[in-house]
Amino acid sequence: MEFRAGMFIYALAFLLGTLMAQQLSVLPEPWSLFVISVAAGMFCLLVYRIYTRQSDQKLKSYYTLTISFIILILIGFNYSVLYAVSALDSRLDKSYIGKSLIIRGQVSGLPSTSSKVQRFEFEIESYRLKEGSGSGDHEVNPDVSLVASSSGNFPQKVRLSWYYGETVNAGETWQLEVR
Repeated sequence: MEFRAGMFIYALAFLLGTLMAQQLSVLPEPWSLFVISVAAGMFCLLVYRIYTRQSDQKLKSYYTLTISFIILILIGFNYSVLYAVSALDSRLDKSYIGKSLIIRGQVSGLPSTSSKVQRFEFEIESYRLKEGSGSGDHEVNPDVSLVASSSGNFPQKVRLSWYYGETVNAGETWQLEVR
């Protein structure tokens, strides 16, 4: 009986690579992924060189499956790590944590309301730091100009929760003080 590797085997290899990345306590640097990929590629090349010298067809199919399995594990691992790195890069910069910001933008999507809380996605058009943020209520400094949200490490879209506030509708433009 001839064994044929189906999509299940390939998906399992990709999943295994993804699960390996999930077990890491610290994400590796992107350059180390390149080094790991080159090392695995050299191993696969070595296996391929051995594979081409074999005359047994069944053994060749096992080598092919092994090479495919290793490559897909590596692709799953690299995909997961690079996705996690890009997700971490879109976080709010640490210098803004605990400070009051004035953001201006548009409500995107449909707000969800539960008891006295409204949650909604907000596309930020501009933002600025509030004068004296972090130490009580102060007036907004009119000399501080609005900064485009694409500068620095500031997210373009955030999910906000508004407690006991006015009703928010999709598509409305708001200027809010957030922390």
